[in-house]
Amino acid sequence: MSNLITLQSLHSACEEFMSHHKYYYGDAADKTALLQRLSKEGLDALDNFDFPKPSHEFNFMKGCYLLPLSSPLAEVHLERAIKLHSSAPPTYWNRLSECLWIQNKIQPAIDTLLTCPDMKENMEGYCMLSQLVRANGTNNFKESEKYAKKAIELDLTGEEGWYCLGNCLISSFFSQSFDLQVLCRGIKAYKKSAELCPPSAPNPDLHYNLGSVLSYLEDFAVAKVHFEACQAIDDTLGGGKKYREIEEWERKVKDMVGRKGRVKEKNIQKFINQLSQVTVPQGSNGERVHTLSPLSALSVSPETISGNGVTATATNGNYGKAIALRVLIPMGDGATVPARYLVLEKEGGVLVLSIYHQAREFGLTVKDEIVVLNPILKDHGGYKGIQVFDPKGLVVNGRMADIRKFAPAEVVMETFNTRENNE
Repeated sequence: MSNLITLQSLHSACEEFMSHHKYYYGDAADKTALLQRLSKEGLDALDNFDFPKPSHEFNFMKGCYLLPLSSPLAEVHLERAIKLHSSAPPTYWNRLSECLWIQNKIQPAIDTLLTCPDMKENMEGYCMLSQLVRANGTNNFKESEKYAKKAIELDLTGEEGWYCLGNCLISSFFSQSFDLQVLCRGIKAYKKSAELCPPSAPNPDLHYNLGSVLSYLEDFAVAKVHFEACQAIDDTLGGGKKYREIEEWERKVKDMVGRKGRVKEKNIQKFINQLSQVTVPQGSNGERVHTLSPLSALSVSPETISGNGVTATATNGNYGKAIALRVLIPMGDGATVPARYLVLEKEGGVLVLSIYHQAREFGLTVKDEIVVLNPILKDHGGYKGIQVFDPKGLVVNGRMADIRKFAPAEVVMETFNTRENNE
């Protein structure tokens, strides 16, 4: 009986070790030192225990202790554990797949999971497959989404499946689809994962990703909440830095809007007079399909994270309307996403125009007059902004914008395709 208890304690110690491997947040050097110490202690304990020979349990636990340290022997022991076990559980196959993944053997890692006899009940394995099929160079987002949904079906209340689905959908948006409805679905999946995430196993990557995507959509208030949460869990990811960048940006914009870009008042009045002469382009049959409206007649669009999307359809309160703007000054270096401009509208209001998908060779100047069709109006608290997601909704100096000078969306999101919570 004492031998059984000792064997149970060995399994418990191994599970604790793998928990540190998966959920340790903080300095990478501290994590490595901790895992090295625990690995040595665990391996010593295994060597001092009288296992029956050969033993799948000994090989499995030894493979686990060697796995995070990138030892080539980890793969040997994990393969041996599966061969020695007449019905190896999914955990054995998952750890072998992870071991191969660490070595960048992507296709063998996929094949290992697909070979697992109990894959239909392997929620963790489906989460891993969702990422692996995106990491093998084919960007197979349909397969990735299918596996993420299978993980959710196995555990509707599990946060990992929803996190995988969010990663898949948002990666698909920035790499392939550029469909804002896909992006909104990804945000909803992330939010569901955040709701289900237990306090004992928080996910800083989830909050960092949500903050990054919401910053891209200029939902700054909610983005700051998630960057702050990320920082509280793991101060090495840079959530605090992102939070401060948003705060500094908002401070600068409010100052620029208040000072009207330091443009002289006589020029402001001249621009307002010119804006009163701007007309909306006619439709293909010569009819006016949009009504030119002042800023005060526009409705503030709902938050993107409501899941309603931000497309120029009848769900947009400003569908069928248009607003005339004059560029006062460009904001930023032109390389940021979205490109932003300080603009004037005909009632004298100053706001920020954000243009998505703008290619580097396309740019507005201080002489340009803009008409935005079906404008998406955002209230950022202290200043207002108008977003343009579709170049077909932008008229520059009386002509429709050249769609050849617009490029797909992009954002830097290193955490999308890393192993779940393992980096």
